[in-house]
Amino acid sequence: LAVMFVDLDRFKPINDMMGHKVGDDLLRRVAERITEVMGELAVVARQSADEFILFAPDVSAGEAEQLGQMMVGMLAQPYRVGPYELSIAASVGVSCYPEHGLSASRLLKHAELAMSQAKRTGGSRALCYDPNMQEGEEERHALEQDLRRAIERGDLLLEYQPQLNLDTREVSAVEALLRWRHPTLGWISPAKFIPLAEETGLIQPIGQWVLKEACRQMADWHARDLPLTVAVNLSALQLRHAGLFNDVYQALAQSGVEAAFLELELTESALMENIDAMLDTLREFDELGVQLSIDDFGTGYSSLAYLRHLPIGELKIDRSFVKDLETDPHAAPIVEAILAMAHSLGLSVVAEGVETDAQFAFLAAKGCGYVQGWWLAKSMPAAELERWMAEYDIGAVAERISQARQPRAVLLG
Repeated sequence: LAVMFVDLDRFKPINDMMGHKVGDDLLRRVAERITEVMGELAVVARQSADEFILFAPDVSAGEAEQLGQMMVGMLAQPYRVGPYELSIAASVGVSCYPEHGLSASRLLKHAELAMSQAKRTGGSRALCYDPNMQEGEEERHALEQDLRRAIERGDLLLEYQPQLNLDTREVSAVEALLRWRHPTLGWISPAKFIPLAEETGLIQPIGQWVLKEACRQMADWHARDLPLTVAVNLSALQLRHAGLFNDVYQALAQSGVEAAFLELELTESALMENIDAMLDTLREFDELGVQLSIDDFGTGYSSLAYLRHLPIGELKIDRSFVKDLETDPHAAPIVEAILAMAHSLGLSVVAEGVETDAQFAFLAAKGCGYVQGWWLAKSMPAAELERWMAEYDIGAVAERISQARQPRAVLLG
């Protein structure tokens, strides 16, 4: 017997934006495809909102995983629901009797565990249960509990990375970057704990703390004649949260910072996934005076038609393009195209991850307005940033810029 746990990816945004009737109709189409794949002998049940459980007799683990992968492909095909053509994806977990359990509860638990692993490793795939997943799940659960306590224990903190204005040679803005210092494990990579926070819903209270702390720190700097703008990243889940505008408004009101000094960075893919639902909120931010920026630009699928009408003032070129400037002949034309488009739309541009003289020289020559990265400075705690700013020598930076622009800095493309 094979047990399969199917979870639909990206169903909630469709349900939220287009209404429950469209969502219900889509679920019916999904159920039809699942039964088509599984055949008459299998039992197909809907477990909850967008989860299905299947029971297939006389199916081995290898056969079940193949069936699961076939199902992933079938469910990914577009659906016609009324006037809409919709696309979703699925993650599938598989467990088999008797190898993976002798009771219904254990087989279901292991199938769900395999599904969660499939989702965490990118989704749109089927995975068969492996006992090693249990160990990883226990470690993840322990880390989740520690993350829940991290705010109250003061384990979370913000570091700030300066951005250089190439026209003025001044540093007037920084990006706030979240860090977690675990009491026993030491520094935990954001690449590990941010996805965990998003999966568990902890990103919401953590995001509120980040907004309040960034604004509090800004107010402290402004009171001491350090009028920095601070950029704060928003996750896809924060963008979908109905209380986002109120969170930002409260952080500004409590700190007393002018809205124009706060910049919100929205990732390109998250923004475009929720664009229709987000438009009113983005306009509210614009009316409030908050600056808006599209982060990781070039890695998603922005519609230029939308881009023309969004109240966005800045694009951030993804660091992957900057890193590849010296090794990939295709990176330079992409960066040039982004810069040309931004200039034509009247948007400023920040290049992230600038580390070498050659990267900097190329960006400066092509008219990039701002750079951020180790070429200028690493991210630092607030006190260290203050010392760095006090020692900042605009003349020395101008000399570095001049040297970087020498002909020896050559790039592919």
